[in-house]
Amino acid sequence: MNLSSYRIKILLGIFIVSPLLLWRSYGTQEVDRDEFFKRMEARAMSLSKKMAGFSGTEPIQLITPKKESSTSSLPERQAPQQYYNALPGPSEPKQESLPALNSTPTVPPSVVYEEPEASYYEIKPTSEELKGAFQFRPFVALQTPSKTIIANQSLTGKVGFALGLSASRRIGNWMGGFRLGYLLSEYSGKFGPDDCFGELEFLSITTQFGYTVHLSEKLSIDSTFGLGYGSRRNDYFIPIQNNHFKTDSDSSFTFDLGLGLDYKFSDVMSAYLGYRLMGVSDNGPYDRMTLHLFELGLGANF
Repeated sequence: MNLSSYRIKILLGIFIVSPLLLWRSYGTQEVDRDEFFKRMEARAMSLSKKMAGFSGTEPIQLITPKKESSTSSLPERQAPQQYYNALPGPSEPKQESLPALNSTPTVPPSVVYEEPEASYYEIKPTSEELKGAFQFRPFVALQTPSKTIIANQSLTGKVGFALGLSASRRIGNWMGGFRLGYLLSEYSGKFGPDDCFGELEFLSITTQFGYTVHLSEKLSIDSTFGLGYGSRRNDYFIPIQNNHFKTDSDSSFTFDLGLGLDYKFSDVMSAYLGYRLMGVSDNGPYDRMTLHLFELGLGANF
């Protein structure tokens, strides 16, 4: 135990005194760091050998460092912003690629793609837009021969004529207005054993409604229906009976159906050609009549 304490004291003394000795030996001589450590290493080795001689132990062996492996040169120091830019950002959601507008869709060879036919809706102008809101049209007409029955006696009619005017208001392709007409026709035949001659005169005013179908911008078909009221006069005379003459006059109701072509030949003028079926109620001893008229009119549109 005393021997160990003695050795420890000697070692402490050596370590305390060695710096002083080194400082005295080197003095103020300036050496670099590597040289200083080499001298310290040599001094420590010499002291280790002396201590080994005193203590009878092995001296301290010099530890040789391993060969340094070649280290790769560090990259140049980068600015903080460059380190920040190098960091991975947030993951962006995957966006489905939209097909290009002008790209042709890919169709399997077994599928035949047929493009649907383009549909077009043409808005046709109305009669009011093409011809105007109002119409004023005078007309003349020919009446086909028709029978006149008086007291169960049938008299054969002749070709008659009619004239008048119509005024109407258009709303779209519909129209409504009134019609004023005058008709005159003659008839003849046997009244019993004697020859008989007579005349029909009819004046009427009719309210009309109609519809127009356009075949083109200038040509159209007009259809009308009317109900009216008028005055009907029938007369006859028998020459063999000292010119026996008799007149019957009464009010009558009438209806008519019309169908015709209207052609617009200028901005404000149009021509009309049509057919009209007219029915007239009875007049005393004269039976009711059905008349057929073919009309020709010249109208003004505004």
